[in-house]
Amino acid sequence: MQRDDDVMVLVEIPAGSRNKYEVDEATGRIMLDRMLFTAMRYPADYGYIEGTLAEDGDPLDALVLLGEPTFPGCWI
Repeated sequence: MQRDDDVMVLVEIPAGSRNKYEVDEATGRIMLDRMLFTAMRYPADYGYIEGTLAEDGDPLDALVLLGEPTFPGCWI
């Protein structure tokens, strides 16, 4: 159940992943943008806060700290 002061995050990249996914604005599908070819992995679930706008013109980024990774497209 969502309260008025809750922030909803759409996960694009799960924790531990080296695959970078992005939501395609035109279709709403989650697309593989690229693979990271380094040892770096995302330290937490990474996504964005819908309905916001950062200075770069994209929605505000968000890191979600959980005990286990979720999946691309999961709303938290």
